[in-house]
Amino acid sequence: MKDLKGKIAVVTGASRDVGKGVALGLAAHGATVYVTGRTEDDEGLSDFLMRTTIHNTVEEIQKSGGEAVAHRCDFSIDEDIEVLFDRVQMNKTDIDIISKVNAEVRGLYNFYQIAENVSTLDKFSFIMEYSMYKTFAAKYKSSVSKIISRYSRDGVFGVDYQTKAGAKRCEFYNGGFKRSGKTELIQFEILPQYRKYDKPNSLAARIRAGVCEYCGQQTDDVRMHHVRKLADLTSNTAWEQIMLAKRRKSLALCPICHRKIHDGLL
Repeated sequence: MKDLKGKIAVVTGASRDVGKGVALGLAAHGATVYVTGRTEDDEGLSDFLMRTTIHNTVEEIQKSGGEAVAHRCDFSIDEDIEVLFDRVQMNKTDIDIISKVNAEVRGLYNFYQIAENVSTLDKFSFIMEYSMYKTFAAKYKSSVSKIISRYSRDGVFGVDYQTKAGAKRCEFYNGGFKRSGKTELIQFEILPQYRKYDKPNSLAARIRAGVCEYCGQQTDDVRMHHVRKLADLTSNTAWEQIMLAKRRKSLALCPICHRKIHDGLL
């Protein structure tokens, strides 16, 4: 494995078994390892699993001269994942943060630079720029305005850093989004459509069909009737029997049938 000095690795389930082995291996090659898992202490563990916590793994890495950070995270909980990667971002160097943002902005521009309306990428760039300011502000527990004032030079935000050749400065991308090339005009979708096909029984398809699923009449005003769960249905009414037969918790109705159901007339 190549030298990973300066790299950050997040390892899941790193308190024991394969995850722990991966964490130890990455740390041995110079990476800063975020040791994640759900086991923080020995309480409730069997004798066989004693000393198999995330803190034990970090201790073992540090004794070997490596760098590691323990972070409890349940990857089935979105909030835990968000907190983890916020922490990882906070611990990056200034040059890493601005370089990553520049790479994303330039990468998207390089891909779309022959599009006729490529200039609309300035909106994306603005979002990325402000997000970067917020990251720096959170890292240094400061405000966005103070961060901009601290890092800007001649109105351009940038980060000074040292190399073997001496001091250098990395500035946030400010080259604009001018269309390049003389190729045939192409436009790209500002909001990509990820859903290519509708399933015939999807909610959207049923609404577009404009058919009441109780009386069968066409309608331009489809009302959706919902129940929390199928187990709540008693089969005592025709509309409940329809929902149970279709195994759906929703029913597309015309306004008349929808009102009758809510008034207890169907």
